[in-house]
Amino acid sequence: RVVSLVATASMNHSHSALPATKTATFNADRETGKLLVFKDLLKDGGETAIRQLCADAGLDSTRTDLFDNWLLTAAGLRLYLDGEQAIEFTYAQLRGMLAIPKPPRTIDPSKPMIALTFDDGPSQNTSHILDLLEEYDVRATFFVVGNRVSSYADTAKRAVALGNEIGIHTWEHAKLTVLQPEEIASQITRTADAVKEYAGGTCAAVRPPGGACDDTVKQVAGQLGYILVNWSIDTLDWKTRNAKKIFKSVKSVKNLDGKIVLMHSIHDETAEATEKIIPWLQK
Repeated sequence: RVVSLVATASMNHSHSALPATKTATFNADRETGKLLVFKDLLKDGGETAIRQLCADAGLDSTRTDLFDNWLLTAAGLRLYLDGEQAIEFTYAQLRGMLAIPKPPRTIDPSKPMIALTFDDGPSQNTSHILDLLEEYDVRATFFVVGNRVSSYADTAKRAVALGNEIGIHTWEHAKLTVLQPEEIASQITRTADAVKEYAGGTCAAVRPPGGACDDTVKQVAGQLGYILVNWSIDTLDWKTRNAKKIFKSVKSVKNLDGKIVLMHSIHDETAEATEKIIPWLQK
């Protein structure tokens, strides 16, 4: 989507024994043809964060020309100072700082597909997972616990704005099979109302906590207009709390096409594992 060009000129001066070099960079949005300036790439707070990265790397982060010549590469963001390459930061280092133009997203039904789902949030880890989804242009489904949504309203709104699906995981992580029909209905509708109020989204699916489902649960959910969704790959992230084991639980499945992966956004280790899972699945 972005075309980047670096040009270097060598200038000879009669009063200088050595030629002087001048470097200029150009970055353009391929779709619109617009030349990009550095602020076009930045999210809120992005410049401050990148200047801090520069300071940590030993550069003078207060320089007014710090972002005059920059280049997007396959690996990350490269900065040029005084005619020479000064530093390059990887996209992983810049996560959450850049808003790089991306090509339109298309779905090819003939290609393998897999669904990533995250239960029990929103939580303090959901933003990290959203950063990863945005970076790799991926969508996921978040089955949220209703009474948590208001506490993470900004996170829930962002999930919706990025095109992710919000599903219902009951109001208080209740086991639906031990409840009366009216109680089941309340657990579902209260959560849907919270998602609408605080995230500005609507829900289409319910995931019963623990996968506990019977004919009564199916009937109530159906009457309310919701589908029920469980999973086909249980990463057991809640049990192992180990990023390597969570990644392995996905990686070891022979045929992933059409599978639904169960994870929980409340665990640090799950967010860490997602950093490995997404690029591996895309590859």
